[in-house]
Amino acid sequence: MELSQLSVTYDRENDRILTRFNTQEGHELRVWLTRRLLSRAHQPLLDAMVNQDARQSHLLSDDAASKRVVSAFRQSQSLEAADFKTPYNTQAKAYPLGTAPLLVTHLHITAKAQGNLAIRFEEQLGTPPVSRSFQVALGSDMLHSFMHLLQAALKAADWGFDFDDQPAFLGDDPLLHTPGTGYLN
Repeated sequence: MELSQLSVTYDRENDRILTRFNTQEGHELRVWLTRRLLSRAHQPLLDAMVNQDARQSHLLSDDAASKRVVSAFRQSQSLEAADFKTPYNTQAKAYPLGTAPLLVTHLHITAKAQGNLAIRFEEQLGTPPVSRSFQVALGSDMLHSFMHLLQAALKAADWGFDFDDQPAFLGDDPLLHTPGTGYLN
């Protein structure tokens, strides 16, 4: 599944983060990310991004500080080239999993040999559990953009995530303060 756009926004009414993925085929996939899920998944997502950047840069050092420097450089390149101005296309041709977002209960993160990071969003609800899921493969640019938008949504949610402990490259930057955007083209 090739992504063309993504949107990550905090929904105050539902107290959840709505993430929408548009594919090249015009399909839209939607997920709700909760505080509970992200309290466990945010740091592993950050770590996976940093490790992916280190692998793609053929970094020989296993030093955490070196990995963060490489990731900071890759992030600045990715965000500089990203299109945060074009509005998210809300006119999908199809909704393969329905129009109601999946309520993600499990997040599976896997580094792929071709340099992508695979993220499987899974919903397991009911007794016995009924599972629905889908997977996206994010290259470095899309992953940095996704994490950038997720970080902005987490700040808007004011869920008490401590961003002071995050690496400096994930802190405030001018792109984070672009009013009215929560999408990437």
